[in-house]
Amino acid sequence: MQPPNNPNPIRIAVVPFNPTMGDIATNCANILAVVADNHQQYDLFIFPECALSGYNLRDLFFYRPFITQCEAELSQLCNALQKYNVGVILGAPRMVKNTDEFVMSYPQISSNNILFIDNGTIIFERAKFNLPFDAVFDDVRNFAQPKKYGSICEWRGVRWGLCVCEEIWHDEVPETMAEAGAQCLVVINASPFDGQKYQTRLQLLAGQARHNNLAIIYGNMLGGCDDVIYDGGAMAVDGGAHLCAQQPQFADDILPIQLSIDSGDVNLSSPTIAPELSENQAIYSAMVLGLRDYCQKNGIKRVMLGLSGGVDSALSMVVAADALGAGAVQAIGLPSRFSSPESISDARQCAENMGVPFQIIDIEPIHRAMLQLCTQLGYDNHHGLAFENIQARIRGLILMTLSNLNGALLLTTGNKSEMAVGYSTLYGDSCGGYNVVKDLYKTKLYEICSHRNGLGAVIPQNILSKPPSAELRPGQTDQDSLPDYAHLDRVLAHIIEEYGAGEAPSQYKDIYNLLRKSEFKRLQSSPGVKISQRAFGIGWRMPTTHQFKG
Repeated sequence: MQPPNNPNPIRIAVVPFNPTMGDIATNCANILAVVADNHQQYDLFIFPECALSGYNLRDLFFYRPFITQCEAELSQLCNALQKYNVGVILGAPRMVKNTDEFVMSYPQISSNNILFIDNGTIIFERAKFNLPFDAVFDDVRNFAQPKKYGSICEWRGVRWGLCVCEEIWHDEVPETMAEAGAQCLVVINASPFDGQKYQTRLQLLAGQARHNNLAIIYGNMLGGCDDVIYDGGAMAVDGGAHLCAQQPQFADDILPIQLSIDSGDVNLSSPTIAPELSENQAIYSAMVLGLRDYCQKNGIKRVMLGLSGGVDSALSMVVAADALGAGAVQAIGLPSRFSSPESISDARQCAENMGVPFQIIDIEPIHRAMLQLCTQLGYDNHHGLAFENIQARIRGLILMTLSNLNGALLLTTGNKSEMAVGYSTLYGDSCGGYNVVKDLYKTKLYEICSHRNGLGAVIPQNILSKPPSAELRPGQTDQDSLPDYAHLDRVLAHIIEEYGAGEAPSQYKDIYNLLRKSEFKRLQSSPGVKISQRAFGIGWRMPTTHQFKG
């Protein structure tokens, strides 16, 4: 096949687009605004998978009025793009019109498509073939699968292969496009963040580029969608697997790429080859973005939380202030008779360091009244777990009441280690509508605190150095009830992230059964930022009632 003529380089903008799930009209308006503002600098704009609708919409993909609106807004977007002499590649759910071309099952009505729009006209379109089924996505359930891989298209002297996310993780579609004569592969993604994924993506692209002798441009969604965080991080590699362009994770700037053809070979160049973020930098960025987008996309103006003087609530408050501004955060101290003076002063100092308003509400009068009520009911030995939990539930009641009165989202602050083994009080410290530390093991949480303090020492050293304690009885520490966190977290990672594969560490069965017996608590927990491959909530599918004991 003779190489097509490409006398002029193509200026490409890979857009780290941040859609709002279900707000189709606004998403389309924002796509149009990017093109309108930049059409003189670029010839081709690449937007992510399901840019039109947002992703992952779960059962909304079955809702016919929703897909119908996607079709209508796409038509209006194409009409509006006619005034710009540019190409646009984007993803959108599309109503399946010819069911003979798809493998379908009820209630599927749409496919997950990639479109090439030239000057307002759709010149090429194909449906995603490899449909993932994993901890986050259920495309096998949500979308119809095409019976054929699809073909390639030609635009401005270049033969383009267009792929959607999961397809680059398999060989069929890239190989088919290479065999059809594609010169450049464009892969649009809604690929969720986890702390280990960036290098995996880069190695994957390099492998496919080398295997198929194809240049590859990779674009990814940016933004928070409930639990799931998309980290952007667009990149490009040439047919020799050399990195030609790389955007930092979580950056919201366009990644500029110039494509030229020399004797049929694609050359990619860019002024941007940014260094990779460290794991802890990326995790902290994900936490900030997750909370910011959860609030902004749900119309939430303010957040509040109980600030105990412990490390979990301290980090949660710092993230909230970084995400929303200190003026949009309210911290409440709720000391009891068992709270140490140091905890109160540590909490106050942390709030002052971030400029967050801090209020103290003494729970002693309510606590005393509850103990008197228990005595009247015949429970006069005020010791044990039930009486300790009264304090946590009083705090939860006060915080939820203030949340309702002030219209502020209450943040809950339990970490992954505590949630795993049930070290929390249902309807007490578990109260809240979002949790930024939900997917952080305790040991990793301390690392993230150190990272944030490296940007400016805001979490007092005493919070980081003292033994963790719920302070529900005199002299209590977490290790009265739990193994050392370093060991606990290793065992939990073996069970959760590694599915119990390999040799079981010590205390495996004891910790496994704490995990098993706590499922009912996790089932009632708030959403939170997903930063691992297997997070409680969207990434965790365990029955509450079962008797497999490890």
